[in-house]
Amino acid sequence: MYVGNAMLLILNLPLVGLFVRMLYMPSGLLFPLVIVISAIGAFALNSSTTDLYLILFFGVLGYLFEKADIPVAPLVLSLVLGGLMEQSFRQAMTVSGGNPGIFLQSNVARVLVALAVIAFVLPLLLPLLLRLVRRPRPARQP
Repeated sequence: MYVGNAMLLILNLPLVGLFVRMLYMPSGLLFPLVIVISAIGAFALNSSTTDLYLILFFGVLGYLFEKADIPVAPLVLSLVLGGLMEQSFRQAMTVSGGNPGIFLQSNVARVLVALAVIAFVLPLLLPLLLRLVRRPRPARQP
């Protein structure tokens, strides 16, 4: 790791100007270049066209997510942390003998569960609450 970081430092210091100039490159040239380099790297890893099909599939999926205004960050987060969460859930269920009450035994856990429920329910209820607040009230008759 030390050798790798030293090599990166030696290579990156003189090339900073080149990297900054790449930011001004038109996206019409930069995007195809990134796609080609990614495809070459994926194919070179296993010499498999299946990897290229996977790149194509996930590229189209990402494009559709972008067009439908679906945020990609929660999906990536779930893919990265999903396995760890499932493993931890299984361990908790094993320790508790299958009793889900283990998640509410400490005050910290109760607060975190309450915040998670609020974070899940609030976006669903907020439009209804805003509609009720903004509704014009009937004028009073004297």
